[in-house]
Amino acid sequence: VSPATVSKALNGYNDVSEKTMEKIRKAADELHYMPNVAARLLKTNRSNNIGVVFEDETLSGLTHDYFSAILNSAKLELEKHGYDITFIGQRVGGSSFLEHVRYRKCDGVLIANVNFSADSVQELIRSEIPTITIDYVFDNVSSVLSDNVEGGYLLTKYLLDAGHEKIAFIHGEMTSV
Repeated sequence: VSPATVSKALNGYNDVSEKTMEKIRKAADELHYMPNVAARLLKTNRSNNIGVVFEDETLSGLTHDYFSAILNSAKLELEKHGYDITFIGQRVGGSSFLEHVRYRKCDGVLIANVNFSADSVQELIRSEIPTITIDYVFDNVSSVLSDNVEGGYLLTKYLLDAGHEKIAFIHGEMTSV
């Protein structure tokens, strides 16, 4: 068969017979074929890669109690839709967040737990790269927000309903979350 037929069969086009599609898929499995991601990027201009900008002052990284759960949920949801994630930093070749995102050819960026007023974050948000922020609001940027006031109310109500009267709130790093 032609390369075009192989491409159509492996990409699920319906103008290839079921018998031919099955033969091609079997051969691809036997040969351990994997698509060339770089070639696909050139053809589609999509990397199926989402950058994640995440830095915390406590240096707890992916063990951060709150954001590890958020990032894991994002990872699982992105994988359902065929995306990979790449952590974006400023220490790769001395590049900025934006330069690193462009270098990795990310289709978009998820920004969480950073200094949102930093020039490097502002530069990324003002760029052409689609971004979404976690627990921070910018004009014209999609955001996912926690309802911290409602969460605090429900937690306090739960403790009061359980008979507790002396309630203290102790927190770690100074953030809006």
